[in-house]
Amino acid sequence: MFVFAPKDVKIWLNTPLGCGLLIGVESFSQDNSQWTVALQKDGQIRHFSTLQVNLAINHTDEINLKDVYPTKP
Repeated sequence: MFVFAPKDVKIWLNTPLGCGLLIGVESFSQDNSQWTVALQKDGQIRHFSTLQVNLAINHTDEINLKDVYPTKP
């Protein structure tokens, strides 16, 4: 089942091809999902497995903000 990312939240992911914006996720099993991402550099839509992506920045949960706000712990 394909689940689209929320319209009001931008979820940025690091991928092997650079940073991109999450469009949605399709879950095939508990350990294997396909992430659909629009790449920031050229807008290409690409698919990645769960092991190929990680969260770039999340302001709500303060994940990976040290590069954005170096004074945060």
